[in-house]
Amino acid sequence: MKQNWELEELIEHFTVISEELSLLRNKHGGTRLGFAVLLKFFQYQGRFPKAKNEISPQVIDYIAKQVDVPMDLYQEYDWDGRTIKYHRAQIRDYMGFRDCTLKDMELLKSWLQENILPQEMQMDRVREQVLHHLRQQLLVPPAPRPLRTKHQVSYFPV
Repeated sequence: MKQNWELEELIEHFTVISEELSLLRNKHGGTRLGFAVLLKFFQYQGRFPKAKNEISPQVIDYIAKQVDVPMDLYQEYDWDGRTIKYHRAQIRDYMGFRDCTLKDMELLKSWLQENILPQEMQMDRVREQVLHHLRQQLLVPPAPRPLRTKHQVSYFPV
């Protein structure tokens, strides 16, 4: 995710609408801000952030002002506990997304072989296409992990 944003971009991509504020009703402090940041990041990227520092401080500050939580409380948001897992599930449900299954991964592999790999070999572009396709299918990208073949280990491009 880029780190420097124009105000117009922040407004377009990271404004919390009233319906989303209702998701925050029972959340307070760093938990409220963390949830709101995850939600807006997911809406923008079609995936969850890999690390807390992946999100620009400008984005965090913009969202913090909207949810009435001091920006520095974002650092208190537990990035590894049960809360973030629950928040991710809430966001997936709200957005109508679901996790990829093995069948989804097989379909994705076929789609890649038929539609993308014949014309695109740059890994960054392939990754971009995969993320876009998953988003259209309302699927949460799988966590990056090694793909093992008979002769090599490679990483899935998401």
